[in-house]
Amino acid sequence: GPTSGNVLVPVTLGTAGAQEGQGLHVTLPWPITQVSSMNVQTQNYSMIQAQQKNTDKPVLVLGSDGASGTVDATVLYKLNPSQATNVYVNIGQAFSAKLVQPASRECVRAEFENFTMVDAATTKAKEVSDGITACIRHAIEPAGIILQAFQMRQVVLASSIQNSVNGKIK
Repeated sequence: GPTSGNVLVPVTLGTAGAQEGQGLHVTLPWPITQVSSMNVQTQNYSMIQAQQKNTDKPVLVLGSDGASGTVDATVLYKLNPSQATNVYVNIGQAFSAKLVQPASRECVRAEFENFTMVDAATTKAKEVSDGITACIRHAIEPAGIILQAFQMRQVVLASSIQNSVNGKIK
C-alpha cells in the first residue's frame, strides 16, 4: 500500500482517474493502469542562505524607492487531497518546482515594489507579509495546492539604507 501521507492517482492509458485515499487498492486491469503517488503532507520551500534540501537562494527585491534588499522566507504548503488528480493532470508531480516556488518568489518581489525598502523592513513588515500571503494563496490554491503559512524571516538591506533603518528603529 502507499506510504501514509500520499494519495494515489490511477492513470489508465494516460488518463488520470479520481484520486484514492490511503490504504490498499487493487486496480484492474493491472497492465494498463499505473498508479502515481502524490504527497499530501506539509512541504516547505525556504528561500534562505543555507544550501539544504528544499532551499533556494533568498529573493532579491526592490522597493518603490529603488532601494534593494534580500528576503529570507519560508512557504509551508500541501497538496489538497481532493484535487490530487487535477494537480497530477495539469501540473504533474513536480508541482512545487513548477508552481509553488516561482509563484512564491514572484509574489515576494511584487509586494516589495509597493513600499519603500525601509518601510517594508520595519513599520510595514506585517502588511508586506500579509500581501505576499494573499498573493501566493491566489496563485496556488485554485490549482489545488493549500498555502498553510508564509513566514518572512529576515529582510537584509543594502548597507546604505541599513543606516536609515537604524535611525528609524531607535
